[in-house]
Amino acid sequence: AKHELPIYAECGGMMYLSRRIAWGERSAEMVGVLPCEIEMTNKPQGHGYVVAQVDKENPFFPKGRTLRGHEFHNSRMVMSEALSTAYHLSRGNGLGDGRDGIVVHNVLASYTHLHVGGAADWARNLVQRAQAYRQTCKVVGNKL
Repeated sequence: AKHELPIYAECGGMMYLSRRIAWGERSAEMVGVLPCEIEMTNKPQGHGYVVAQVDKENPFFPKGRTLRGHEFHNSRMVMSEALSTAYHLSRGNGLGDGRDGIVVHNVLASYTHLHVGGAADWARNLVQRAQAYRQTCKVVGNKL
């Protein structure tokens, strides 16, 4: 991520990119790409449909875009520092306070599971970003 590799993560993928996941008295280290921790809860923190307006710069969607999806998560994010988010939610809980879509370098991670039928260019944008990234890497054989 710090080398600008494009990464898109939803829900469990976002949790994996965090620093740590805690449940009760136990915890496990995660990848550490996102400067936050995840706390598992006994009750859903987000459950249902999501409508998100993209209102900040991010690697995958233009500002002004409306995205639709759903969320179902029994966890909440504990932020250790202020994080930039790309989505304002008019429906759904996301990260809380009407926000979702953490942006760190070329990473966009959220609790929202997108309905890709409503964001048909998402996959194309991801592939284009990955191809552009590959062009900046030194390739030896088939390895980056």
